[in-house]
Formats: sequence, C-alpha cells, structure tokens
Amino acid sequence: MLDAPRTDPYERVYLSPLDALTSEERFGDGSKAISRIQAQAEKIVVQGAPVRADVHLERGGSISGVIRYDDGSPATGVTPHRMVMQEDGKWVGDFYSGYPPEVTTDDRGHYRISGLAKGKYAVRAELPTTQMIQGLGGSNDNHSNLGDALVAYSGGVFREKEIKPIEISPGDEVDGVDIVFPIDSLHLVSGTVVAKTDGHPINNAWVSLLDAETKDTLRRTQLEEDGSFKFNYVPEGPYALLTNHAGDVDRDVPGALKWNPTFLKKYQDATIQIEVKNDLTGLSVQVADQPVATTPAKPSAP
Repeated sequence: MLDAPRTDPYERVYLSPLDALTSEERFGDGSKAISRIQAQAEKIVVQGAPVRADVHLERGGSISGVIRYDDGSPATGVTPHRMVMQEDGKWVGDFYSGYPPEVTTDDRGHYRISGLAKGKYAVRAELPTTQMIQGLGGSNDNHSNLGDALVAYSGGVFREKEIKPIEISPGDEVDGVDIVFPIDSLHLVSGTVVAKTDGHPINNAWVSLLDAETKDTLRRTQLEEDGSFKFNYVPEGPYALLTNHAGDVDRDVPGALKWNPTFLKKYQDATIQIEVKNDLTGLSVQVADQPVATTPAKPSAP
C-alpha cells in the first residue's frame, strides 16, 4: 500500500486507501478498515507464471477557502475539519483524530484540505473560545468554556440538516468554500436551574441546546456551582433547552462537582422551548424531584 509523504498537509497530492476511511474505521478493531481497503484494491491471480502488476497513483481532490468574521477580518489559527457523507446520508467528521494531519487557517484565514477521495464533503469549523492572557513575568492564563463553541459549516449554515454537500472527484480542486462567523447576529442565552419544590439553585447538571425539530444536540455545557449556565454566540432561531443529570452535590466533598459526583438528591430531566431573537437572559429552568422508588407490597399470607 503506497502513501504520499505526510510531512505537510499541503503536499498530500495522491490518494491512499487510508484517506477514504472514517475515524471509526481507522481506530476500531481494524476489520472495517480491512474490508473497505480490500473492496477498493485490484485483485491479482497468480498461477505459477510471472505476473506484471502496475500500480496507479490517483490524484486526490481538495477543498479550499477562507474562514473569517462577518466584519471581514480573518479567523486565524482555526482548524477546519472535513465531513464525509455516508451512503445512508449521515455525516461523519474527522474531529480530533490526528489523521489526516490537521490544517489551520493562516494569517489571512486561508485553508486547504487535500487528498480527498471521490465523495460528498462539507467543512466544519468552531469559533475560537479559548483565550490566553499573558501577565507580568511571562505567566499565562487560559480561559476556555468547553462545549460552548459556535459550530459553523460550509455554505453559511449552523446545523447539519442544512448542509449542502460538495461533490469531489479525483483531482478536483474546489475553491471558495468559505465559512463566516456572524458575530453581529449572535446572542447570549443564560439562566439558572432551580428545584421546582423550593426554588433553590441546583449545583450540578448538564444543559444542552437542541435543534427544535430534529432534537440533535448543538451545544452542551455544565452548570456552575451557583446553578447558572450560559451559552455565548447563539444564532437566531428556535431551540429546545434540555437540562439532564441534575442533582444536589455536597460541595465540601473534594471533586464533587467534577465528572463523577456523588449526589445527595437527583431531579428529573426538563425541556423548555425557546426562541432566540435577541439576548435571552434570566431564564429559570425548574426541575422536579425524581419519584421515590417504592417497594412492592408483599402479598398477605392466606
């Protein structure tokens, strides 16, 4: 199996069977990847006589464009990810897989994804939400809100159901696939999760913004200790706001508000419908107590 050098993603010209594999196929048990490669490979039958076998290199396609903000300034250092449409119409992306090598936008916002096999593609990018502030003495302070990144797709859309596929054939070079982050038309959604019984703030839960129609998760964040949540840079439109895995956690227990908390009390999931037209703040999500489990009564003795 031949493969082009991987030292620079801009030099990935010829196709390798690995380029057509999804992240699941690459990092699974190997059976799906082997089946895919075997289906593409030309079969050679050897019956005792010399056989001549020619190896043909096929040039891959590429997608390029600019990622910028709606004021025209470039979005530098952004990592665009390719998305591939599967036979069932679903999108699969190569997110944080390390293969193909990641590319990032340059100082003008330009990017280029090369080495693409024949298929239908889209490009996905996240609005940068991590900031590094350098203080006195060379100290650095990182600020990041995981799960609260605005995701934008090629074609100027924000939801997978609205993506228009880009068809690529071997050797095609499709330029002008731009992504624009519309900062001026994005809004803040924030609020607090409280217990329905007495109104006290819940200190542990996950809050998600869902597509109002498909119920796909668009954004997800964890509650702060004071019961508050916040989504920055939300495009206009209808959403479902889901609160789940809610509970009261003892703050005095080390690590109680991390990934594996010990709950003092748990609450039911709650979903409310919201319409984002401007900043939507001061939301109050009420969660009801979980029903108390009851033990079936024993049948009386005859």
